[in-house]
Order: sequence, then C-alpha cells, then structure tokens
Amino acid sequence: MLTVTIKEGQKLYIGDDIVVHLHPESVGSRQVKLSVDAPKDVTILREKLKARLDFDDSYNTQRN
Repeated sequence: MLTVTIKEGQKLYIGDDIVVHLHPESVGSRQVKLSVDAPKDVTILREKLKARLDFDDSYNTQRN
C-alpha cells in the first residue's frame, strides 16, 4: 500500500489514465471530498458497496 500526502488542489496520478483530485473546500473537515477521473472500464466502488457485492457473490455461490 502506498500512502501519500497531497496538498489541497493537488492531483494524484495512477498510471496514465486515472487522476484523483482532492477538493480544497473539504480539507480540514471530518470527510474529504475526492474526485476520480478514470476510464469507463475501470470499476470504482466504495468499501461498503464492495463488501456487500462480495457477500452477495459468496451467498449466491454457496446456494448453487
């Protein structure tokens, strides 16, 4: 895992096709606002949704 510190308004580049933006107005609050620019074929999920999908897949696999 890579941990980085970026300043407000800066961007984080992942490969050639993915850019993460830190919104300056969210700095200093409990939640930080990020925007991710990525190709349409790249799946981006919040942790809660991924966990739910993983659970559903596991449940469906056990039933078959």
